[in-house]
Amino acid sequence: MKLHGSIVLPGTPEQVWSLLTDSARMAKLLPGCERLEPDGPDRYKAAVKFAIAAISGKYAGTLEYAEKKPPKSLRIRINGKGVPGFMNGEGQLELAVKNGQTEVRYSGEAHVGGLVASVGQRMIEMAARRIVRQFFEGAAKELTSSVSAEIAPFESHPHQKEAPMATKISYVIKFVSDMNRAVKFYRDTLGLPLKFESPGWSEFVTGDVTLALHPASEKNPAGGVELGFTTGDLRKTYEDLKAKGVQFPMAPTKQDFGGLLAQFVDSEGGHCSLGEVQAAAG
Repeated sequence: MKLHGSIVLPGTPEQVWSLLTDSARMAKLLPGCERLEPDGPDRYKAAVKFAIAAISGKYAGTLEYAEKKPPKSLRIRINGKGVPGFMNGEGQLELAVKNGQTEVRYSGEAHVGGLVASVGQRMIEMAARRIVRQFFEGAAKELTSSVSAEIAPFESHPHQKEAPMATKISYVIKFVSDMNRAVKFYRDTLGLPLKFESPGWSEFVTGDVTLALHPASEKNPAGGVELGFTTGDLRKTYEDLKAKGVQFPMAPTKQDFGGLLAQFVDSEGGHCSLGEVQAAAG
């Protein structure tokens, strides 16, 4: 499995480098990380817990830094094993100044085996992309913790916590046939700030609403749009909307990233997502 993409983070390359090489801060940012302890120069013992589809468990292993060229590039090697199976991977991170911020380009390859591999390549890739996204969102939040204009992922908007119904549009998915062409249009032509970029999906900042580009498919043809709503109590909203006759192809279901998500059909037959707002950390 290969992953690559780029993201622009607030701060200088030196600030981003400091974050990426600080084990105490990394332990807080790595999804599912329970422990990250020194085990020699640029080497750490790691303990993580996460789920892929219905298979969850703990993994013990190591994280290593190599080929460090501060504050421009480094390689990260990760390996771990546990009851669900094993995984190992290696990735390259490259930092460069971009419009007063830091662009992080990443590329890497991972291998998994054992029971966890039985969920299939597609589910593993989705879970890996979600982990990458969560990590960089956490990194952006950490780097901008002192900035009042902080941008948080759609699941964490504090002003939505008490919304009793799905009245807040927090996420808009645009299905595209050419990801590179679409990214260039929304970033370079329309001038939207790029939050995250990868072949599987890309995201743009548009105020309180995230614009996401997803690859088109037979089910979701190019040009189609899916709206994403959030609510303070997903199960209650689900029951209330069902009582009003709204059809739900997918009931509230726990996702790989840990949150609940449902899907309903609007009056025109369009599918919409319904997520639950999570309390902001700290």
